[in-house]
Amino acid sequence: GGRLAAMGMRAIIDALKANGTYGVAQCLFITIAFVGGLYIWPPSPHPRDSPHTIKRRFLSLAMTLAMCWVPTYVCIRDEHSRGSRAANLAGTFHVLGLGRPDADAIDAVVDAVLSVACVMYLTAALFLGPLTHLALDGKLVSTFADAFRIDTVLKLRNYLVAPVSEEFAFRACMAPLLILCGRWSAPAARIFTPMRATWTCPVFFGLAHLHHVGEACARFGVLVAVVSVVAQFTYTVVFGWFAAFTLLRTGSIAGAMASHAFCNVVGFPDVEGAVAHERKAVVLAAYACGIALFTAGLWRVTDPDLHHASLWEEWSAL
Repeated sequence: GGRLAAMGMRAIIDALKANGTYGVAQCLFITIAFVGGLYIWPPSPHPRDSPHTIKRRFLSLAMTLAMCWVPTYVCIRDEHSRGSRAANLAGTFHVLGLGRPDADAIDAVVDAVLSVACVMYLTAALFLGPLTHLALDGKLVSTFADAFRIDTVLKLRNYLVAPVSEEFAFRACMAPLLILCGRWSAPAARIFTPMRATWTCPVFFGLAHLHHVGEACARFGVLVAVVSVVAQFTYTVVFGWFAAFTLLRTGSIAGAMASHAFCNVVGFPDVEGAVAHERKAVVLAAYACGIALFTAGLWRVTDPDLHHASLWEEWSAL
């Protein structure tokens, strides 16, 4: 009876994997764990940006990150049931964008550096307008010099912990998981191709930012809070598309982490300020050139042939 029950449960799980439900459910679980972990502490009078609150949330993030990769490992293990635990772990680290199983330390560093270089080229191109704006105002060097000087817990959170933890949880642990679940279904019936996973997993990233709405309502009122949260949701989803795409194309999460940190430093593009700038023509031309460079280079610099850690072709052939 117990064996039949186990076989029945396994059949149910395999069916959920085949139709994508398992992957979506695990992504929701990671999202809830990531956000919920920030609120497991007793109520505190300290605001969210205080060192006291930030340090407690660092501990919450550490606990979440320690377990959010497990669903991906389970999929790898089930797919390669005859593989050793070490081999399954190595395969999991590969799909998470943490390095090829067959790469030595030097190759692993080269893979990561190449990913960072290519993704940062695209990010800098897309932000050419805002960067030009900062340069014309004489703030470009000081902005990045201040960011590189990690002398407060707030900067540590914004420029290191947040990019690393969010990219790992919402990109590395979600996009491959969604694709892996499709391996249990026929190719024509696959729910999550690489591009569909790219479009889907950032939605969870956007949902994870909705918890700020309560604080925003208290500070700015309902209308302003709703507009702010919708804008943040849109921005995070759009960035998530780019980050997930670069992860799957380059096979390394390092590029997405670097891009995330860069965006946190530069902030949301000040389009209104660009239009009102005394050298508006130069700034707007930089915006247009940047978008053109980004569009022209997006597929070229993330070509899997350039990135030895890439699994894009394997994902696409599933």
